[in-house]
Amino acid sequence: DRKVGQFLAGRAINLYQSKNILTDMSLFGVGVVGPLPNGPTMGHIGYGYLYPNFGAQFRYTTPDLSGFKVAFSVNDTNDIGSATKQNVPRLEADVSYATTFNGGKMQAWLEGLYQTAGFAKGGPRPGGHATSVGGATGVQVFLGNLELLASGYGGRALGMLGMQGDDATDAAGKERYNWGFLTQGTYQLTPEWKLGVNYGQSRAEETDQDKADADSHIKMQHAAVGMVTYSINKNWQVMAEYTWAQDKWFNGDTQNGNMVALGTFFYW
Repeated sequence: DRKVGQFLAGRAINLYQSKNILTDMSLFGVGVVGPLPNGPTMGHIGYGYLYPNFGAQFRYTTPDLSGFKVAFSVNDTNDIGSATKQNVPRLEADVSYATTFNGGKMQAWLEGLYQTAGFAKGGPRPGGHATSVGGATGVQVFLGNLELLASGYGGRALGMLGMQGDDATDAAGKERYNWGFLTQGTYQLTPEWKLGVNYGQSRAEETDQDKADADSHIKMQHAAVGMVTYSINKNWQVMAEYTWAQDKWFNGDTQNGNMVALGTFFYW
């Protein structure tokens, strides 16, 4: 690893937005609860970042270069909304930097994604193709017992929940523009007690087809989470969490959610 870096051939979490999700404190709690009937816990997926998913890939990561690392992957393809003809792989990249300093440490990253997919006969834009392009970035700083985080993403045909999901394109096959961000602060009060709060949102820009549709498309999903964590010992941790979430549509409709969760983790 120190001399030649790392090579990966197999299935792993995809690079694009992986650090955005892995730095979210509510990922290991509950966060926003997904739609019924299954209602999975989602952290801020769709409410500050997108789910990068685990996929088949070939990846190379450079050795540590004075704090910098560069990773590049050739990935299994996704549908891009209603564009379902997958002829070329998806490309993803990550440039990161990590360092320590007196009283703290920090990391920063910049990630990207590129893929095209074609439209099948009988669908919108037959013979055409959709292009998915995205960027993501973030900075996380630890100052003593305080942790601060800011991350964000933006691009075309990314979707609002899972990467390049059904709503990455509109009913006419036109790519939607998507963007979002997450901010977070945590504080370690004592070796046992930790407090945290974060807020994030994900947005879609309205297309001409969206404006003409009778059924309005969702405009924004945003949520705030407060969490208290208590470590009983090094192997046992309990937490309490409150989440407020709201969905907004372009026609002005809104839906609100309030969620309270209690849980525990065991480590060994």
